[in-house]
Amino acid sequence: NGDMLDAIANLRRESWGAILTTMFIAGSETTAVTTAWTLCEFARYPEVQQRARKEVLGFINAAGGLERALGPEGFAMAKLPFLEACVMEGLRLHPVADGAVIAHTSNKPFDMLGRSFPSGTKVVPLLKMAMRRDMAQRFGWEDLEEFRPQRWLAEDGGIDRERDKALLTFGAGPRVCPGAQMAKKQMAVLLCTLLSRFGSIRFDEALSGPGGSFVRQQMLTSICPKNLHLVFEEHVAACAEN
Repeated sequence: NGDMLDAIANLRRESWGAILTTMFIAGSETTAVTTAWTLCEFARYPEVQQRARKEVLGFINAAGGLERALGPEGFAMAKLPFLEACVMEGLRLHPVADGAVIAHTSNKPFDMLGRSFPSGTKVVPLLKMAMRRDMAQRFGWEDLEEFRPQRWLAEDGGIDRERDKALLTFGAGPRVCPGAQMAKKQMAVLLCTLLSRFGSIRFDEALSGPGGSFVRQQMLTSICPKNLHLVFEEHVAACAEN
């Protein structure tokens, strides 16, 4: 409406800078970085990668080719539950906006855990630590440092939506990221494309070390993988694209 357009037109230069920064960092970089981390885990766990690829190729063949499968009418996350579980496990293991990336400052004194804190206190949410403790208690999960997408699957093979609610990577409540579902779909589409095009995704061990042992976290505008170098090997027989 007119009021909203007037408000947008009258934004200060500083506000536009904040909006554009948010669009770049929260709207695109986080998706790309999480996809990179998920590919890193595919290289670490080739059996998981192969299971995801099998599901993807079955979905593409049933749709009549990659273009139809990934088109606006053909793509459906519900038909790729294991791939979605891979995305969710990547988000759980590697929350790109953890810690100091999303630190806040309190604007008034507050009490927590029996202690009082003054106004201006820096509050640093440790999402990975909080999710690990919560999921171990609620679901009895073990080996939480391992990449196990099957954690997210219900008995019927679909995503367990109760467990989905415990994923705090996108936040929760009224401040939850409005682009969460779009980001998950973007990652799934990219992974679907790569898994269908390439028969193997593995570490370049000369640069990433045996089993990716040289790969580390580095703090830039988000928590990115450092020393991640992957080799993509094409299928011996390419998937048909009708």
